[in-house]
Amino acid sequence: MGSGLTNPMAQTLFAGTMAGIGFCEVALKEVSANGGLVIGDVAQARRHADSSWAVGLWFLLSIGLAWVSPYAYVLWFLPPLAAGYGGPLVGRLRARLTTPHDEETPPSAS
Repeated sequence: MGSGLTNPMAQTLFAGTMAGIGFCEVALKEVSANGGLVIGDVAQARRHADSSWAVGLWFLLSIGLAWVSPYAYVLWFLPPLAAGYGGPLVGRLRARLTTPHDEETPPSAS
């Protein structure tokens, strides 16, 4: 199925496996944070989950690029950057999605 590093099928299988592992890690962190199973700071556990989301999405990106460029595997050396910069971005996006919008808040009695 692919013994070469530049084979797009081999890159897809590896990156898909790594993305799956990353998303399993996200599920564990989210369930433990939501279920009160975290020993320590829950906010820190959520930040770690955000970083894991970013890394999983990074590997999904490399799946798409594997079929365009034979050297998409170079992205696999950069997940620490994806976690460092993408984690806070995912956290901001999640905060924006979970805060109620103006039309959903009940009017104040004045």
